Amino acid sequence: MAETRARRWLTIRLAAGLAVLLVSGCASWPQAGTVQAGKVARPVPTVPESPEQGSEPEAGAGPEAPPPAEVPAYHPAGTALVTQARREAAGGDPERAGATLERALRVDAGNPWIWIELARLRLAAGQQSAAQGMARKALSLAARDPEAHTAAAALLGAAGAGP
Repeated sequence: MAETRARRWLTIRLAAGLAVLLVSGCASWPQAGTVQAGKVARPVPTVPESPEQGSEPEAGAGPEAPPPAEVPAYHPAGTALVTQARREAAGGDPERAGATLERALRVDAGNPWIWIELARLRLAAGQQSAAQGMARKALSLAARDPEAHTAAAALLGAAGAGP
């Protein structure tokens, strides 16, 4: 008797679960670009059509370039200190600019622009070895920031060393 009840209970639970699955499977999917409960359905990517046989490809046509890498976000305080140090250096106070950049390093040591500005100050002071080391450090940190990478490589060349 207990075994029959258990089987009956299991059968009812399985039937209910199957019914839920069937009903949820019948629900329609939202159209691309429609809003449903605060969410936007993503459009289905399309494959570009291949050119017709015998026709010449258009000038500049070819594989699409990948989207540019996202430039990392640096700490706002570090960025502000770099800007301040640039103003101090332009105002003729390289010692103060250096102190500001040292403070910026304590805030955001992973910001290549801080190392670039420090290297510029060292190079202007005739400290080529220190400038090279700082430019190399900036180059190693600028892998995801093409503008910083270019600036660090140029600085390294100006300091008398190649990348």
